[in-house]
Amino acid sequence: MDKGFQMSKIALVVDSKFTASETGLSLAELQAGVDGLIQPINIREDLTMWVNEEFSFRGEPDPNVLATAFFAEIGGNYDIHGSVVFTGGTDEEGETLGLPEEHQDLIKSLCGYALQF
Repeated sequence: MDKGFQMSKIALVVDSKFTASETGLSLAELQAGVDGLIQPINIREDLTMWVNEEFSFRGEPDPNVLATAFFAEIGGNYDIHGSVVFTGGTDEEGETLGLPEEHQDLIKSLCGYALQF
C-alpha cells in the first residue's frame, strides 16, 4: 500500500432505526457499538460488518433490516438484531481498517433512504 495514501480511521454504527453514527476502530469502540462481544461478518474484502456475537438471540423485537440485507447478500438466512458496526476489512497484518469514504457515503444514504418510508 502507498504510505502517502491516508486511510480512513472511521467506522459506522447502524442501529435498527437506520441511525448511522461514526466511531473509531478500537476493540472497546467496536464492542460499544454493538453493545457486547463482537463477531465479524466479512461482506466483501473491503467491508466487514461487526455484530454482537449473540445477534440472533437479542431481546430486541425489530431486526436491523439493513444489516440483515447485507447478511443475506452473502448467504445469511436469518435476521440480525441490534446495532452493527461497518469497517473496511483488514490489512496484511490482520488489523481492522477504516471504512472507505465511498462505503460511508453509501451506507449513510441507504439509512437516509430507508427513513423516508
